Amino acid sequence: MATDERRLPEDVVEYLLFPYLPDTFDDEVIEDHLEKQLDLYLAYLSQWLVDYIWQNQPFHLCVVSGFGPNPSHLKGTTNYGDNVEDEWFILYLLVQLTNNFPDLVVQIHDSDGEFLLIEAADVIPKWLNPDTSENRIFLHRGKVHIVPIPQNPADAVLFPLWTPSIEEAIKCITENPDKTEASEAVQKTIQRRLSGYPNKINQNIHRTSCYVPASISTILKSHPHLVAPAVQAFYFRDPIDLQACRTFTHFPPTTRVMTQVKFTRCLYAQLSKQKFQPDRHCGYTMMPPMSPRYKAYDLGMKLAHGFEILCAKCSNSNRSTANGHISASDIRWQRYLKSLKTNGYFKGEIEGSRLYRQFLDKAKKYFNDAVRSTDENSPDPGVQILNLLKTLPVDIEKLRREEQNLPKDDDDSWLDVTPEQLDNILDKAAQHHRNVSPGVNQKSTDIVNQTKSFVNRMSSHEGVEFGGGDDDVNFEAGGIIASMQKMFDFKDEVSSDEMSDDYGSDGGEETHDFGTRRRSKSPDGLGDMNDYMELMDKELSKTNVGKSFVKKEQNKTKSQHHQNGTNRPQRPPPPQPPPQQKTQLSPQPPARPPQPPPRNKKGKKINLARMEDLDDIDNIDDDFEAVDVDMNLVKNMLDSYASQQGSAGPASNILRSQATTNSPKNSPRKTPRKETNI
Repeated sequence: MATDERRLPEDVVEYLLFPYLPDTFDDEVIEDHLEKQLDLYLAYLSQWLVDYIWQNQPFHLCVVSGFGPNPSHLKGTTNYGDNVEDEWFILYLLVQLTNNFPDLVVQIHDSDGEFLLIEAADVIPKWLNPDTSENRIFLHRGKVHIVPIPQNPADAVLFPLWTPSIEEAIKCITENPDKTEASEAVQKTIQRRLSGYPNKINQNIHRTSCYVPASISTILKSHPHLVAPAVQAFYFRDPIDLQACRTFTHFPPTTRVMTQVKFTRCLYAQLSKQKFQPDRHCGYTMMPPMSPRYKAYDLGMKLAHGFEILCAKCSNSNRSTANGHISASDIRWQRYLKSLKTNGYFKGEIEGSRLYRQFLDKAKKYFNDAVRSTDENSPDPGVQILNLLKTLPVDIEKLRREEQNLPKDDDDSWLDVTPEQLDNILDKAAQHHRNVSPGVNQKSTDIVNQTKSFVNRMSSHEGVEFGGGDDDVNFEAGGIIASMQKMFDFKDEVSSDEMSDDYGSDGGEETHDFGTRRRSKSPDGLGDMNDYMELMDKELSKTNVGKSFVKKEQNKTKSQHHQNGTNRPQRPPPPQPPPQQKTQLSPQPPARPPQPPPRNKKGKKINLARMEDLDDIDNIDDDFEAVDVDMNLVKNMLDSYASQQGSAGPASNILRSQATTNSPKNSPRKTPRKETNI
């Protein structure tokens, strides 16, 4: 990310436009040239901007003089609030600008930094991170461009080795566009995110009936964008704001009419999903909740509260600052109007016709709001509403006649997402990820193998290193093995006499004696440790911890046979002498041959002196059930992933590093499978 000076407030996007400026221009000429370019850009974008309803702030541009290494440019900032679609719409506008004006270079970032890289995180170059991306990501000719870090002496001539200045980065892009253009995968990822525009503008609109005061209906018919600040005022209200809504000085409920209001989907969701009861003294009566008109009454009441709060907040000193008058001799207006005609904004309508005047009125309103205004001197929404109350005529009878012909409300079923719809959304996202990163359909065996590989990888404070490129670290393998042998090679710290007296060791043979520490006789130095781990597994197998693991199938079958008493074969009867022969018994029976010392499954002798303390562990070898390590790994991974409930966590991070995206299918409604696809 950029330096702390450029860190933006939350939910704010900043965009910098760098038109081509000849070296022969002086400061005055540059400023005049930038103003002309600003009017050209806004005139070209008016076909999408005029009717657009912004969540918090509109798209706008202003001239910024050059300072230091930064050239003169056009700059804009927009607070998109809760509607992130405003940010992507701005990106769409800038892509269209760079397509139509080939000499234009654009930089855009938000409070999260380079959000283009965040969107394309799976396909960007490996060296790109918040520390290396400063002044390297731009838009040019409708494409994403990345100023690379030189990898060889030839690249060092073309591109800066360290963080470039904006002027250096622009020069690299305009002089070497083929070398700076991002990969096809990055371009497809960004274009996929913008694929719905410009049709998406209308898809994000929701029209519904509202029972509002006649003055609000009149204002919204002429200035539909004022619905956004009214919804925001109600949505973020506080008890002090509601004090002005006890009397409703500006919007009394006695003049209410039914009208259709245009919202964005985000604004409609904010307004409709808030539970609110008006003050019983304010006069806004409500219909019963089961009435078909209840929703219109509820939305209209909330809108009226928002408009009243806006008017109560504005000060008397600001009520005459915005008159909206445009002089016919205004040079910028004439230049803007000429650009509108050049770009076909009026759609071939004859000058002076009804449709032409409607287009012209919309263009004048947008010119006042966006072209002539900046954040510092733009009028407050409450001021605009108060001025409109004074100037707009309100015909209540006409509005009540129009109630009979209102269009049908839009369906708001999109507010609720069913589990099936959510699955479809996730499947589409997973399908896109499979197209971008092939090979993500993996089985449980793949997860086991890749997780084992993941555990064995090198790691640092920055995370786990993946891949085996030129940056791999070479080390002496022999030195590592020697160090490990020293770590696990237990030296004899007790005399042989003490061991013989205390533990009854038999002639130096290796025993499972935890009291002594012997030098391992195995070549890898891990013999004793493996024996200890085996005995520990047997001890834990009878505890709750051991029972919680998934056991191997063959051992489960063996355990079941043991429970049925069929584990061991029956001892054969002792041999009997033939009946024809008489056996003469000796006065004393022959001596029984010595029994060989007991051994474990690996053929090693068991220390009988230690058997009592170990509760005869080896006698339960037949009861011991080996743990299926691979199955337990998959099971625990799926359980961890499911417990995250869609949020970030260790399981999703590990699976993402393995290029696996599908969620586990362990819903109670589905039959579990022996082999789970992830």
